[in-house]
Amino acid sequence: MLLLGAFLIGEKSLAYNAESERWLQRLDSVVQQRQHINEQKRLRLQQLQTMQRGMGDVEELYQLNRRIYDECFAFDSELAMSLVDANLQIARQRGDLDGIAEWQIKRSFMLASTGQLLEATYALDGLKSSSLNRTLRLAYYDQQEYLSSHLAQYSWSEPMKVAYQQQAWTYTDSIYQILEPTDENYLWWQSWRAYSVGNGQEAIEALVPVVDTLQLTSRKDAMLAYCLARMYQEQGDENLYLQYMARSGIADLRAANQDIASLEELSSVIYGISQDKSRHSQGLFGLRDHSTVDLSRAYTYINVCLDASRIYNNLVRTVSIARVMNDILSSYREHVAEQQKRQLVITWILAVLFIVLSIAVIIGWRQRRKLSQGRSQLELTNEQLNEHRAALTHANAELTEANRKLQAAMEQQAEANRQLQESNYVKEEYVGYVFSLCSNYISKMDEYRKNINRKTKVKLYDEVLQMTEKSNLVQDELKEFYQNFDAIFLHIYPDFITDFNNLLQPEERIEPRKGELLNTDLRIYALVRLGITDSVKIAEFLHVSPQTVYNNRLKTRNKAIVPKEHFADYVRQLGRFSNS
Repeated sequence: MLLLGAFLIGEKSLAYNAESERWLQRLDSVVQQRQHINEQKRLRLQQLQTMQRGMGDVEELYQLNRRIYDECFAFDSELAMSLVDANLQIARQRGDLDGIAEWQIKRSFMLASTGQLLEATYALDGLKSSSLNRTLRLAYYDQQEYLSSHLAQYSWSEPMKVAYQQQAWTYTDSIYQILEPTDENYLWWQSWRAYSVGNGQEAIEALVPVVDTLQLTSRKDAMLAYCLARMYQEQGDENLYLQYMARSGIADLRAANQDIASLEELSSVIYGISQDKSRHSQGLFGLRDHSTVDLSRAYTYINVCLDASRIYNNLVRTVSIARVMNDILSSYREHVAEQQKRQLVITWILAVLFIVLSIAVIIGWRQRRKLSQGRSQLELTNEQLNEHRAALTHANAELTEANRKLQAAMEQQAEANRQLQESNYVKEEYVGYVFSLCSNYISKMDEYRKNINRKTKVKLYDEVLQMTEKSNLVQDELKEFYQNFDAIFLHIYPDFITDFNNLLQPEERIEPRKGELLNTDLRIYALVRLGITDSVKIAEFLHVSPQTVYNNRLKTRNKAIVPKEHFADYVRQLGRFSNS
């Protein structure tokens, strides 16, 4: 046993703390949702592309192309490049020099982001920063910095790496010279500028209060978290580096970004593939220790990066990722070989222990056999008593089960009676309401007919035409109809608004405006409470589009404190009806 215990002493594992592990687990959870997130992104792009069909106005098409590009440039490189070429052609046809410059810069970005660095450099030929306005000059310097950083990253020669990195810092300086606090990426460039001149702590102090409040849903969120992680890495704070790099990865995945540098770095840094192999812990006997879990996590991260670069068609990044993946697989094979050696030793130890245990079992069996002979008579005497006791216990159990089933049946019957009573009451209220409404509409239509008839007899055709052209009548009738519906519904379910808001976050409560009983959001879920869950039917009732109903329902579900997928079920259970 002492020999076996010696093998159970584990070696050094990763040094990161519980908070770092918590952020990595959150990242793991988002990785599992990646396919769903990407599918939602594709659906949004398909909806936007549908709007392009049949669009005749060039300016509208130009702006729509820009909107789709902003949505997809980090997700679908092929679609983004086609939009760049289309808008570049439109800008040239219109002689729009600023537009031509803007889309040439975007074209260079798309080429660089897919690994075509030489072509990206050519795409900027002919552009002079001195001839560009401030906004385009910022974009031009930004792209030059991005291109120089990528050239440094993928260069094999150390002198070239240094030269390209110095060139990137030069463009950072150029950006900083014209940067203003109102610019979109002001904090990003301000932080890198401070870092480049040795003021990393100043950059950290500016970034922390911002990054800690981010929702981690956009590419910009990922960039700021990545920047902060790199600052902590430079200071040697491993745990804060891991936490903020994990946040960057979460934001990249939620934004469906296919150029995920954060995950590639994590898979390398955590497990020591490139610079810190001493942090790589050993597993024990196939147990799920740090090494096993982290090697699996590293492979998952790098595999996500490889899949993303393949989808995005970035061949250069694919090669870089493949090198890291090869290191991970090599480490995993070494780990498996070590595990197999340990398992072989443990197998021999267990075999010896099994032989010793078998001898002890045989001796014990012989002793128990002698003892059992003396107990046999006593067991025979007790057997009949146990049978009677068992029969009585069984009878009690059956009686208890019968009582339980009877109680459950009575509760089900009471609930069914309550639901039937509620259903009958709702039907009675709304049938009376519909009959009254129909009677009122018939009276109004008759009065309207008489009014038109009187004006027609005296040939007041213009007034008749004005009466029939205005839509105020329909709007007024709809307003009165909704007021009547709201009053009847709240008569039946007087606590509906309060109960409904209890399902939402406190700061997201929905309250009707002064003079209203219900608003559109509450009216949609009032119909859901009545059993009408089809968005198309709700849209017909409210005279809005089904998409409007869908968007309102989605927005409201996102405010819920209950599980979103069961939100409608919670609404259908709200409130007890009032039959006063």
